[in-house]
Amino acid sequence: MIAAIIAALAGWDWGGRVGVIVFRGCTLSRAVAGAFGYDISFSITDQLRFTPT
Repeated sequence: MIAAIIAALAGWDWGGRVGVIVFRGCTLSRAVAGAFGYDISFSITDQLRFTPT
């Protein structure tokens, strides 16, 4: 499932309006009673700025 999330998001863009999503890394953050939590990090090459209306 982790590989599917990374594959779906890495390289995706918003039609040229902002930068491309870049995969930065993945770490196991916790494991409790057979359930695993992962931190998956992505970034974009541009800054997103929202102007309140």
